[in-house]
Amino acid sequence: MPEIRILFIVAAVLMSILSLVLAVRFMVPGLESTREGQAKTMANMIAISANTLASVDAGYMHRDFALREPMDVQIYEKDGLSYVKVTYDQGKSYEVPAIVKIKPLPSQKMNNLYVVKDIAGEIHLVGFEVRGAYLRSNEEVGCVEPSPEDKAAFIKAAVQEVQAGKFKYKSMVDESLVKAIINKESDFIHCKGGKITQSAKDAYGLMQLLAGTAAGLNVNYMRPQENILGGTKYIASMLDMYGGDLNLALAAYNYGNDNLDKKINQCGREWGKLFACLPKETQDFVTIVTKYRNCYSSACKPPCGKLPLC
Repeated sequence: MPEIRILFIVAAVLMSILSLVLAVRFMVPGLESTREGQAKTMANMIAISANTLASVDAGYMHRDFALREPMDVQIYEKDGLSYVKVTYDQGKSYEVPAIVKIKPLPSQKMNNLYVVKDIAGEIHLVGFEVRGAYLRSNEEVGCVEPSPEDKAAFIKAAVQEVQAGKFKYKSMVDESLVKAIINKESDFIHCKGGKITQSAKDAYGLMQLLAGTAAGLNVNYMRPQENILGGTKYIASMLDMYGGDLNLALAAYNYGNDNLDKKINQCGREWGKLFACLPKETQDFVTIVTKYRNCYSSACKPPCGKLPLC
């Protein structure tokens, strides 16, 4: 009967789909279990991300490859096409073409990468080399303090992600601002005695994120790179909330936007009067972060003195 025949066909299709899903589920981890598989996964991820970004005005795609040994990645042009080349294991390499143009990039080591389409419409690759220990969960390895080089890479990556996003005042979020906030919040210390730094108000890590704030930003505050990304997104969101007014955004970062709005209702929005109404802790936070930001923006020239990551 036709109805029974249709049921058999539908059942066969469903079984085929299920088999494919199971195959991919088990095959992908297998591919990434070898250096060759990791190289192919990385190269194809970059090419596919670039092809996908071609259909949007601006944006980014991110992948955190938890590799103990980073790979050498290069973007080059050949016969009018952009090629992604990933080198692994003493000169062995895998390369794949991209349908769209990717800005050429000299070979560099990376295991944490962003494929970005900027507002000018150019697609390019931003990659970083970070140590694998804190790419895993805090429960597996405890709190691992990143090196200064890795902290700088995390800051650069976070700023890159925010500036590729949809924040209205994203151009105001630069590395000097993020460094200044981290310097004031945690003195660039993520771990103490094998545990994540924690304030009396239960704020955590390099950018002193509250657990609820981190959850709202979809980041794990215990991982240093995500802590920095969360804090960077948070200051960007405060800038949007307060119309690009950096003083108000910084005050909200420290005091909370709900508390700040109450003070604005009481004292007005004019900064001189509002500043006098704020708690001393918030006054000091805005003043010091502004000072640090100016120092980082000027490459820490005198009279700034010695600051971390200058």
